[in-house]
Amino acid sequence: MIDSITELARARPVVTVAQRFAIDSDDGESEIYYCTVRRLYAALLIEDVLTVADARGRGLARQLLAHVAAQYPHEDVYLIADNNGYEDPTLSNEQLIVFYGRCGFEQTTFPGGMVRRAPRVGRRRALG
Repeated sequence: MIDSITELARARPVVTVAQRFAIDSDDGESEIYYCTVRRLYAALLIEDVLTVADARGRGLARQLLAHVAAQYPHEDVYLIADNNGYEDPTLSNEQLIVFYGRCGFEQTTFPGGMVRRAPRVGRRRALG
């Protein structure tokens, strides 16, 4: 198991094609939310997360992230909460961390790194 994004650099590379997930506009003419999932070394990484301005605030990002996690139920899914490279970021990096935390992701030791851990089979849960 990979415990941090930093450890990905030491893992054996695995080359795969990226898979894109998207929600279309009501008229089906354009995508209003999308993200890309690719295998990076031995982990899954969500990249290029974007909701168009007119579609924000409707819970679409949360729904699509839950859908993506459901497609990979036995694997940890990573992302980097960072809005660098976007012309007009709506949320600061700190706000992104809070948002992704509400979507089930937890911070890693990598700056902005977050992971949604897959349930561990046979893991004992502490009482109390």
